[in-house]
Amino acid sequence: MDFHQLYYFKAIAESKTMSEAADKLHISQPSLSRALRQIEEETGVQLFDRKGRTLVLNDAGKIALRCANTALNALDRVSLEVELYQKKKEHVITLYAPVPMGNNETILMRFKEMHPQVLLRMSDSKKTDYTEEIPHLIFFASPKYHQGGEYTLLGKECIALLVSKNSEYASQKTVALADLYNEPFIVNPVGSLRNIVDSMFQEAGFSPNLYMENQSYTQIQEMVARGVGITLAPMVTWANDSRDDLVYVPLSDVKRTRYLYLRVPENAPTSPKVDALKKFLIDYFAEACKE
Repeated sequence: MDFHQLYYFKAIAESKTMSEAADKLHISQPSLSRALRQIEEETGVQLFDRKGRTLVLNDAGKIALRCANTALNALDRVSLEVELYQKKKEHVITLYAPVPMGNNETILMRFKEMHPQVLLRMSDSKKTDYTEEIPHLIFFASPKYHQGGEYTLLGKECIALLVSKNSEYASQKTVALADLYNEPFIVNPVGSLRNIVDSMFQEAGFSPNLYMENQSYTQIQEMVARGVGITLAPMVTWANDSRDDLVYVPLSDVKRTRYLYLRVPENAPTSPKVDALKKFLIDYFAEACKE
């Protein structure tokens, strides 16, 4: 017995006559009568007692109706659960950000205030093999200009000297990198930013006096703020409005910029909420990257 037959049987059981049930189901009475005969043939018992034109459930029919209601309720539950899952899924956004996003907490808190029902899943993953889950969006920085429909250019940022507010360089409008050959530098150990920084040292004509290599940009900021050393840092993605103990000083001799992008991976799921986050980040970085 399939679910259509269960619906037919339930409608007949809840109606007084075959014609009334047929009207509810929007089918012809002969078609419904044939369906009932088929149902009773499959169950092997008569489910209704006929009293004139009225059909009355007998004991076997009452048992069959209880089972039919259970099955139909389960089917309705399946549809409801799938619908709820889909709605919940549409409100989950996975964002990969293998580089800092600047005032990360401020940015995302502002978006959450606008879209409180959205669940943001943040990851600093750099993987490109999305075997488990394809992220909706990827935020990244690159010294190269990328073209293609999957890339959205958010803006450009300069690499500048980052020092403690108590540093002798903090009050200068610009500083020459070549003059800093004796200063202790704290830098990232690996990655695209380290490659950029190394090229800047090379252009300035010296090998840096490395005080420490540290993968964490927040720890680098903390050590610089304490006056332990200085660093070369991107001015947008390392920005932190909550700190007033750090100062960016532009370089006068060696210039480097890098591009900030949003990338939509191939086959990434889309939704209105993903589009909203994308537009929000485009607008935010358009303002943050103003020179």
